[in-house]
Amino acid sequence: DTDEKREYIYLTDSLLHQAIYQASGNEIIPEIMDRYSPEIQRLQRANMTWRDRGEGTLAEMKKIFQALKDRNLEGAVQAMEEHISNIKAAIK
Repeated sequence: DTDEKREYIYLTDSLLHQAIYQASGNEIIPEIMDRYSPEIQRLQRANMTWRDRGEGTLAEMKKIFQALKDRNLEGAVQAMEEHISNIKAAIK
């Protein structure tokens, strides 16, 4: 991955997260995410360099976005769980 592509994936990932938080309708989630924003951003940026996670993250975001676009709740949940699981594995 190039630095430019990693930055694109990072920004896209951040925007997708923000859209999901805002669409949740839960006022507490965006507040919590804002409070922990520096830590979240650090993990998101680091994720782009772990085990070639950039491409994996991009593929996972596409699955999440497509499920949301299709209004497929089960698919969105499954795609988000996969994304979170892969990040946890990369952290370990």
